[in-house]
Amino acid sequence: MVGGTRRCLRSGGSELELTESHHSSGQSTRFFCIFFSLILTFRPAFTLFHLFLATQAVAFVLRPILSAADGGFSLYGGPLAFYNEGLFLNLLANVLVALGYLAVYAWRHPKASQPYQYSRSSLLKGTWMSFGLGLTALALIHFLSGGAWLPNARSEAITRVVPFGKVLFPLAVIPFSFTLASSALLIFFCVPGGEATATQIFCWFFLFLLLVSLTSAIALVVLYQRGFVLVALLVTLFFVARLHKWGYTKLVLVALLSLVLLTQIRPTAQFIVNLLSGTAPSAPVNIEEQPPFLQRHFLYSPNFDTADVWPIVLSYIADNGYKGGSTFLAVPLRFFPPSLRLEYGLLSAVDELNAYYWGNVYWEKKFWV
Repeated sequence: MVGGTRRCLRSGGSELELTESHHSSGQSTRFFCIFFSLILTFRPAFTLFHLFLATQAVAFVLRPILSAADGGFSLYGGPLAFYNEGLFLNLLANVLVALGYLAVYAWRHPKASQPYQYSRSSLLKGTWMSFGLGLTALALIHFLSGGAWLPNARSEAITRVVPFGKVLFPLAVIPFSFTLASSALLIFFCVPGGEATATQIFCWFFLFLLLVSLTSAIALVVLYQRGFVLVALLVTLFFVARLHKWGYTKLVLVALLSLVLLTQIRPTAQFIVNLLSGTAPSAPVNIEEQPPFLQRHFLYSPNFDTADVWPIVLSYIADNGYKGGSTFLAVPLRFFPPSLRLEYGLLSAVDELNAYYWGNVYWEKKFWV
């Protein structure tokens, strides 16, 4: 769920102030669980489980603390009791995930020195094929929509303004994400200190890889796919970290870089579009009038907003009851126009929640599908 105005958590119809005391014990418990899980799985560094712990720390430790410090801000509003219940349900889910991972970790301990086998030629072929597919899909998106897919030209979801958008959009995003990661790895293998020396590969080939990587990154940025950019970056760093046995100092720097990148992709996309279209940028906001960095990007924005969504989910259940798994029937229809799901009454969980919260605006704009 995206968007929203400044709302405070409510209980019993009256606004409540959410102070640090409301969540200090709960946040301490979450932090302890995350820290304890990290210590138990300290080696090898940088696993997918560690990435999971990092995202949960931002979403369910940092964001609620910022909310409490801001007097109970919630991006989508909702009852305070539901907010706390959502945090508890998430804590319970995280404990179960951690116990499952620790059970497998103790049974089959991953080795930091585990060798990786790869074929540079196969990776190169996959890069060209993926890049060609992404460019083809993006070209079709542009020509079929007449340029209406660009961020400054549309007021609806890209899958709605582009014919066959449900098919063309993933055909562009997924290949570009793979190309960004694979070309970055190939570049790493080419530079001194990588798996090959610069003298073994022609200069034009190295520059072409840079161009492919940059083009893929720009395409994903303009398509507003921050998640795919981060996934490509993390996949690249995952293999580089394993090959060179990076420690936690470098990994912390990578984590901070990833968070900063996440906050800057959308304004970067707008800058690129304005530059390509010759549109004058909007007047800059006075820095003194802006909220602090953390609040601006991790409280007032939809980044890591799961805690804010929980009150809407539980409010829907309180008003409409459980669906009994019926929303899973609509998953195959996600590739068809939303009007078809609405016509046949096969709504996904995303449809149900967003229609409940946004009303007809959801079906008109389709931003959140």
